[in-house]
Amino acid sequence: MIINHLIPEKGHSSFYDRVSNSSFFALFEKIYIFKFEDPKNWPPKIKKVIKRNYHIDTEYYTPITKKTTNEKITIFSGGLKGRDFEKLIKAVDNRAEIIILTNSSVKENKNTKILKLNKNLFNIKEIISKSDFSVIPISDTEMNETAGMAIAFISMAMGKPVLIRKTKYMEEYIKDGVNGFLYNEISELKLKISEIIKKREDLPSIGMLARKTITEKASLDKFAQKLLSQNTK
Repeated sequence: MIINHLIPEKGHSSFYDRVSNSSFFALFEKIYIFKFEDPKNWPPKIKKVIKRNYHIDTEYYTPITKKTTNEKITIFSGGLKGRDFEKLIKAVDNRAEIIILTNSSVKENKNTKILKLNKNLFNIKEIISKSDFSVIPISDTEMNETAGMAIAFISMAMGKPVLIRKTKYMEEYIKDGVNGFLYNEISELKLKISEIIKKREDLPSIGMLARKTITEKASLDKFAQKLLSQNTK
């Protein structure tokens, strides 16, 4: 069995709550779990745990449209836990508009559009494709250094540069100014976003380097091929 994302916390998934209280996981000889998962969240009665990196379907998440340069800059953001969308909104001026995908309560302004995450999961490709770059505003108090990785990887796979908090984990995938952008503290958002907007003409090429990184380091297809070769010998 392969668990490709963080294991849901109790109460976040009714399905997981049900199966975790049963003997379901005892059916599997081994379970592949994201390496940053807290061991206390591991499913019960498992025989063998194998830690793995996070991977994404780079065939499904692929660049599909191009924006014209005369349009207003569009920033995509999304997610739930550990995001400070209010600071992101304050960091963006009239040169840009923001589309935020979340179930959290966030106040809109004239430059911001809020969409419900749970109602737009199947529209996320289309929404990201209309953006110039993505910003994941992880708060300074969030302890999980992988926070925002799913949205970041989806955006990168679709050829969109990402601005996200600098952590050891994210530095494995993003080199600041080369295939994406990193900030140290959320107070830097305004300056970093302004610098990115000035580099608008360079964003498509930066985005393609971002996609190249994800296809090389986090491709679900490559992981599946390696998994099959390891378990069919």
